[in-house]
Amino acid sequence: MDKMQAVSLLNDILKPNDVVYTIVTSFRKSARSVSGVSRTVAVLAVRDGGIVNISEPVAELLGRKMSTGKSGIVTNVVGMDCGLDIVYSLSLKLFGDGYQLKHRWL
Repeated sequence: MDKMQAVSLLNDILKPNDVVYTIVTSFRKSARSVSGVSRTVAVLAVRDGGIVNISEPVAELLGRKMSTGKSGIVTNVVGMDCGLDIVYSLSLKLFGDGYQLKHRWL
């Protein structure tokens, strides 16, 4: 999937004021992270009454790395809400405003 395909798919799924859900799917020790821990965060949306995992197109659009098992986006951030960061960045890329999508943790 390239960035143009990711934008097209995400624009079909997400509209302004939609809620995007995140859930941490794993914690791992990481020498690359300041905290020594990396997190894998899945990004989910509700479409047609079902839950859709949009982690892969979100990672592609934001230039972030997917986990080896494709269960979510790998983050190494410390001292901030990594789910909110992903959703804010996604909203900024899709709509030009970081506050067009709402974020909720699962």
